[in-house]
Amino acid sequence: IALRNTLKNWRKSLAAIASISVAFISLVLFQGYINDVNQMYEEGFSSRAMYGNLIIENKDAHSTEARLEPEKFHVTKEQQDLIQDYLGRHADEVKTRVRFLPVSGTVTNGKNSFIFIAMGYDLKEGAIMREPHWVWDTLYGVPLHLSEVPNGVVLGQSLGLLVGCLPENPQQNIVQNDGYVAEIRPYHCESPSLQVSTTTFSGQVNALDVNVVGLIDGGYKEIDQRWMKMPIEVAQTLLNTDHVRFMAVLLKDPEKIDSFADGMNRFFREKRLPLVAMNWVQHPLADLYKQTRSLLRVFHVFIVCIILVIVGLSVFNTMVKNVKERTREIGMLRSLGYRPRQIAWIFSLEAAGTCLVGVGIGFILAILCTSLVNEMKILYKAGLLSMPVIFRIAYDFPGYLLCAVLLVILSVVTSFFSVRSTLKTQISENLTHV
Repeated sequence: IALRNTLKNWRKSLAAIASISVAFISLVLFQGYINDVNQMYEEGFSSRAMYGNLIIENKDAHSTEARLEPEKFHVTKEQQDLIQDYLGRHADEVKTRVRFLPVSGTVTNGKNSFIFIAMGYDLKEGAIMREPHWVWDTLYGVPLHLSEVPNGVVLGQSLGLLVGCLPENPQQNIVQNDGYVAEIRPYHCESPSLQVSTTTFSGQVNALDVNVVGLIDGGYKEIDQRWMKMPIEVAQTLLNTDHVRFMAVLLKDPEKIDSFADGMNRFFREKRLPLVAMNWVQHPLADLYKQTRSLLRVFHVFIVCIILVIVGLSVFNTMVKNVKERTREIGMLRSLGYRPRQIAWIFSLEAAGTCLVGVGIGFILAILCTSLVNEMKILYKAGLLSMPVIFRIAYDFPGYLLCAVLLVILSVVTSFFSVRSTLKTQISENLTHV
């Protein structure tokens, strides 16, 4: 009966079908956009920033004592060797590892001096960590791992501007969704050789000449004005140490992050090493990522709730009108012996069928809209990011199914409540309803 009614009364259900289709399109497109942004941010940390899957560091690296004397809480050369030995014995699970050592100080071009914040890292291993999208990570010039210039460094665009390193043909449409096009975009420095100076752990001032081989994007506007990347050997020379701040590990199977971390932590306890291995998402380095995800999640839930309320009211009004127009039909069913519960089920199943038709139409339109938007390659500035990104919508088929289930439940519930009041009246009143 519900199927027959759905086919017979499809014209009366057009408003409901249209509302559900629009709701489905709105939900899945917004969900696809949020998913794409989340993926972009996650890849920015795990791949582009080379955090991989695991971070290994001193377990007290974020204590008050570590802020006062950070060098005492670095990973020593002996500890690095033990970690490397452990990773070597688990080479079938490990893809690569990268050592990191941050450096800060001043950089001068002979005329002016500026504050810099640099990260020293293993170049070849870092290139593997950035696969597949971020192997070429420079806007202008070449990546560090491809440069043969001694003491090479790459600068954030804004820091490059301050020291006189400018692109020859500035490009405004270099996007960063899936990395940069691997081609040399020329730039020019007034003085390609800069002098960087810092204070070593022993309190001495150390200086070193470095050569600019490329310009990069620091990711965020404030960071870009001070950002520099260099080989870890240069960072260790500047700080006069063989220590590293932390190490990142990339596994061949990301599903084994927790088990691999547990194994490493058991190894550290057995060797009585003051080290800890953790998922990079649990590390303080991921605080900005987690805050961004949290903000997007709140925004996502808020918009979805608004859409569901609007659609719920629209469907409810349509169902109430539909039920009122078919009051005599309800009275006829009741006079034939149908119980109120059975009639409610008939209308609920009819609402579910109408909803599925709307979802089917919405699904087709959503796929077409997603393809169209992705082909248009619309550029926009995403929050604090210093470079534009392409507005994209991800295909999220589990999300499509979830949205369909939500809309079906919403339609069934609104149909049930709209038919309840009619079922509470007398059968004679239903049959004589005008």
